[in-house]
Amino acid sequence: MNHLRATRFTQGKPSDTRPQPDGSVPTSIQQRIVDSLKRYVDKVTSPIPVKLQLERKDDTCIVTFSDGNDDVLQDVELESVPDLISLLRWPMIHGGPMYTDAGQSVTWHVFEDIEYSDMDFLRPYIIYRDTRTAPEELPSRIYQFFGPSEDLTVEIEHVKSVCPLSLQKGNEHGECWQIILYESAPRSLKYQLENHMTGRKVHGLLASGRIWNEKLFELRISFDYRAGSAECLVFQEDDWIRRLLRGHGINLPSVPSGSYLKTKEEKWVVEIAINSEGVNWDAMSTLTGRRFNRFDIIFKLDFTNDFENELSRILEFITKSLEITTYEIKDFTNFEERLTYELEKWGYGESSPPCELFVELLDAGYSLILKLKSAEIDYEIANVIYQIVKNATWDEVSEGFYDAFNDGWISQLNITNPDEAKEQFNEIQNIFEFSESD
Repeated sequence: MNHLRATRFTQGKPSDTRPQPDGSVPTSIQQRIVDSLKRYVDKVTSPIPVKLQLERKDDTCIVTFSDGNDDVLQDVELESVPDLISLLRWPMIHGGPMYTDAGQSVTWHVFEDIEYSDMDFLRPYIIYRDTRTAPEELPSRIYQFFGPSEDLTVEIEHVKSVCPLSLQKGNEHGECWQIILYESAPRSLKYQLENHMTGRKVHGLLASGRIWNEKLFELRISFDYRAGSAECLVFQEDDWIRRLLRGHGINLPSVPSGSYLKTKEEKWVVEIAINSEGVNWDAMSTLTGRRFNRFDIIFKLDFTNDFENELSRILEFITKSLEITTYEIKDFTNFEERLTYELEKWGYGESSPPCELFVELLDAGYSLILKLKSAEIDYEIANVIYQIVKNATWDEVSEGFYDAFNDGWISQLNITNPDEAKEQFNEIQNIFEFSESD
């Protein structure tokens, strides 16, 4: 018997000759996915930055936590001072965020994000790292802070002997500041404050204007130095000291660190001009760049002086204002030449500036008009009005004029037309009616 052998045939699918994908994702898409995941993780795990607001309520303190939209996330009411300090210092003590009752992770910057209101005297105990717990001198309960207070005057002193700038050990001030208390201050408070510290710490202790030591002390800073003076310069060099003084109404401009060590090198560039308003001048320090321009002080020329006396008077005024000598005026020879030119332009020489006197008749008297006689300058020095009273005699009126002319204020001036002025005055006798002399 013949055998049949069958073979099954299955028609295959058409072959695809295109390259097959290897399953990889393009780099740009990978990066977008990673960035999205990071944003999500940050949103879920990063603590929420918050601001803390302290508010005293009866015998307690309420601490309010608010986010960037001013939404309140948590309120905490505390009676204990140690608990309050520990809470405010949480990020510093624990090195991480705090969780609210709702399970939200929050954090804050202890130096910038706390508003103390009327408990700002606590600030130093919060911001400094060497304060881990409530110091023993603080009361245990918040209500104890608010008993009777006492006024206290303090001074700030710079200690040159330990200053890094003076010792050439640094380019900025360090722990070279000291708070000075008067003899009547409590010994425990002196022990607390009278040690060398940085300007930042001085600011932290005094900026609130109050400090606690068995009771609250209301602070007043005594500061008697004029801005720009050699004694004041060192206080102008430290940003924290200037900020502290500004908070107490003492505004000082900034100067470069170390300026107080170079005061002997300081010179002043002085500019001067004379116009109808008087002597205008300003000065700039070569050391600090500070400008001195007291435009509120009107300095008028004295037309009774000759050149030498007026030059000396102006130089004395400038040097006394700046508290310097002429040696400290930069390029003094050139400055003196400029001042000499200005004074000569106004007529100063071996005698006082030449002037002309005019008599002008008025309805009820006369005026004496004094003008500078100068080809370059038209300037009225004075205009003095004299009233002629009813029933006055000519002798009385003329006596007043000639007394001023011969021995009074007119006599001190360099009048170039005395005869003409007297003739003008004598015309008054023909204009007004005078009583007969006795």
